[in-house]
Amino acid sequence: MKQTEWKALKDLTDAAADEIRKVLMSGAFAKVRQGLQDVSGKLPEKYSINLEINLTVFDDERGTDLPLIQSGLTTSDGKEAYLFTGDSSEHRYLVNGELCEVPHDYCPHCWGQWDFKLQNDTCPECEFTMGEEIKLLLDENICPNCEEGEVRRDQPICSKCGFEVDGKKVAWG
Repeated sequence: MKQTEWKALKDLTDAAADEIRKVLMSGAFAKVRQGLQDVSGKLPEKYSINLEINLTVFDDERGTDLPLIQSGLTTSDGKEAYLFTGDSSEHRYLVNGELCEVPHDYCPHCWGQWDFKLQNDTCPECEFTMGEEIKLLLDENICPNCEEGEVRRDQPICSKCGFEVDGKKVAWG
């Protein structure tokens, strides 16, 4: 998704995530949370129950959607239902010279699922390759692997996880 398109969705995504959390944890939703807990206690231990709410963008040319919010309630074994989120941090990329932004576990070109791009060089869906058609933009010194440690152009090994950034696959900001 082009960076300008991603930015146009940002306010909606942030507001929706906040409101979903409020509604799911509100008193108005207590009956549903209790129902999930009650039913999960009657099912075999191997089952969990999930109530999922997703916000996606669908591209009819690609024939697929891109998740923006993945949230809901989950429970198992009769335990209290709790809020979960499956959202991924967004990363910026240069795709054939164009700025794009998508959740880090999706391809910025075809929107197919593709995690650990710096280790798994080629998208399994469209076969675009990191370092060729795609480069990860590192605007800050945050490790793209663990998102906790620090990396720099002159020190490409993460201070936290030890991951080494391949300079051919990134564009330093």
